[in-house]
Amino acid sequence: MPGTRCMLALLVGWAGKGRALETTRGAIAKHVGRSVRQVYRYLKDAAREGYLSYAYTKNRLGMITGIKIYLSFDLLKADVRNYKKPDEKPRNQDVTYKADTNENSFNYSLEEPAESTGDEKLDAQLERLRLAMLQYPK
Repeated sequence: MPGTRCMLALLVGWAGKGRALETTRGAIAKHVGRSVRQVYRYLKDAAREGYLSYAYTKNRLGMITGIKIYLSFDLLKADVRNYKKPDEKPRNQDVTYKADTNENSFNYSLEEPAESTGDEKLDAQLERLRLAMLQYPK
């Protein structure tokens, strides 16, 4: 989910160098701008995908006081040390190239009459078009 990605980015920023996070679902919900129930869905989604695992923290009486989140940093953070820059940046094209069209496909003389297609009305319209094109210089 897109909200899961936002929540994971927030948690990675909070975790710093890889320590486990002790927080509450309410605190995460307040920072992400979602409900506590939605944050619970985000946590389940991220845990299902393997990005994190979490456990509830409890007090002496057994009441749940928050959650402890363990992030999988090898999946979440890119390995910047092994990143290789491309040799050359791709150059942006200044103008578009002319399309690869066959300009010789209609290279015929306009003075020659067209072959009859069997449809006299269409032949008459084509003949009028041919005569109209002959009037205009190239």
